[in-house]
Amino acid sequence: MIVAAPAAALLMGVGAYVILTSTDGLAFVASGRDPVTLKVDLDTFLDYGGGGIEKSFELLFANTRTTRDVNFTIPAAALIFAIYALARIRDRVFLAFAAAFAILLVLAWGRFSPLAYVIYYLPGVSYFRHLGLMYAAPKMLICLIAGFGVRISSPPPPPAGMPTIKSAV
Repeated sequence: MIVAAPAAALLMGVGAYVILTSTDGLAFVASGRDPVTLKVDLDTFLDYGGGGIEKSFELLFANTRTTRDVNFTIPAAALIFAIYALARIRDRVFLAFAAAFAILLVLAWGRFSPLAYVIYYLPGVSYFRHLGLMYAAPKMLICLIAGFGVRISSPPPPPAGMPTIKSAV
């Protein structure tokens, strides 16, 4: 065990050296990205990956002919439950989900979002260029919001100790 310790330390040192110096002399090249700082300019940040208010309708009607980002669409029933939840629930957790949905949806509008111009100047955000592809987050959040609507529209569970159909059979 003691004999293997210097060899392991040497191996870890060589591995660290290789990892730390493996990018020396290489240039990172991607469209719309500065090869030195790796940041994107404001136009690339706002336009890369699409975006726009009309893209918000992809939440309902996305298909392979209208978009490259067909993760899933929201059926009308889920949308009805989401609207029902937005009208009825005032819980803090639910309102946090609803606020996150609204902020991310508006941010994904890209050039048409006043929020995107402000967000770009926050530290670290200028490295991100797929603003128009952020629609996956609002899609997931609207499903969670619809789940809140389903929960409040379903009948309450029977009180504890009350026989149910399942336990009576």
